[in-house]
Amino acid sequence: MLEAAWWGFVGGAALLVGAAMALWLQTSTRFVGLVMGFGTGVLFSAVAFELTREAYDRAGADAVVLGLLAGSLVFFAGDWVLDHRGALVGLVTSLGFVLAFLLSNA
Repeated sequence: MLEAAWWGFVGGAALLVGAAMALWLQTSTRFVGLVMGFGTGVLFSAVAFELTREAYDRAGADAVVLGLLAGSLVFFAGDWVLDHRGALVGLVTSLGFVLAFLLSNA
């Protein structure tokens, strides 16, 4: 139990240090975008690795490969549309949350 408390403290302290750095250090928009992109990739990877094993156990390799491929294509297409046609930030964010919810519960 003490080990869990220790690692919780370390995680919380890292969050506070990061918040202090964000408040007091000047950073470019590009750097913030790079850090956010990296964080998003890490989260996507963690979710994919967590869910892939369960999907493989339930449906087999063919379904997993097709599902990952389909998800990758949908993500790529959505990213391309946003890059080339622009987006209304609030609308896209709301629709993105709804789409993510629907896809995660399918």
